Amino acid sequence: MVTPLEDQPRLVFRNNPLKLVVAQVRFPPLYSLEQAAGVADFQAAIREIFPVAETRAQEVSVTVGPGVVGSAQTRPGPWRFLSADGRYVAAIGTDFLNLETNRYERFEAFESRFKSLLEAARSTLAIDRRLRLGLRYVDEMQHPSAVKVTDWRQLLRPELLGIAAGEMLADRVTQALQQISVEMDDGKLTIRHGYLGTDGSSTYAIDVDAYDEANEPLDIEKTMGDLMRFKRWAWSFFRQSINDVMVEYLGPEALT
Repeated sequence: MVTPLEDQPRLVFRNNPLKLVVAQVRFPPLYSLEQAAGVADFQAAIREIFPVAETRAQEVSVTVGPGVVGSAQTRPGPWRFLSADGRYVAAIGTDFLNLETNRYERFEAFESRFKSLLEAARSTLAIDRRLRLGLRYVDEMQHPSAVKVTDWRQLLRPELLGIAAGEMLADRVTQALQQISVEMDDGKLTIRHGYLGTDGSSTYAIDVDAYDEANEPLDIEKTMGDLMRFKRWAWSFFRQSINDVMVEYLGPEALT
């Protein structure tokens, strides 16, 4: 299969549109992680990078169905650990390990922290298998000249906007969202993108989730290579979705 995405030169933006970056590995359930004692060794192994432990939150789920009155149930959420500056959050549950940040700068800093988490999970929890690996980038863009959906024609690849920016709807569109599933070599993409208009301004979001669902041994070096490939896919899609006018507004700086 030939990839539809060409590699793009790396850039960083002074007006960074990234709102969230998340990497996740899923593994067979480890029920000892439901208890504090089960996560203690893992916490000790990552304490130098993630010294702040959050109070464990409760998650609420609601059961809804035919003939069923909605009932709310609570259960403990994942264990969460923060970097000293609060920029990075590690979370571990019974079947997943996450790293997320809402102040992403460059991949190398993110990658090294995720690798440290994987090494800690393997050494302290004996996690030796991965069921899913994913990397998600969520960008939200604004531009002073983009109020109506048709204004985004000058900033984005035309086919991204589709019928929402066509003449038929005549600038009456207030929201337009789309989800696309894509088969790639050695993985998949789920792309969610769309326009949201408010009084006097608008936002265009591009949310790219690159992942695979291979049930395989947790080889950390291979996993990091897969993560790098997912990063290239996400960046290539984003860069090919915006044109040079939008690039200049974001304030590009070359990154090697």
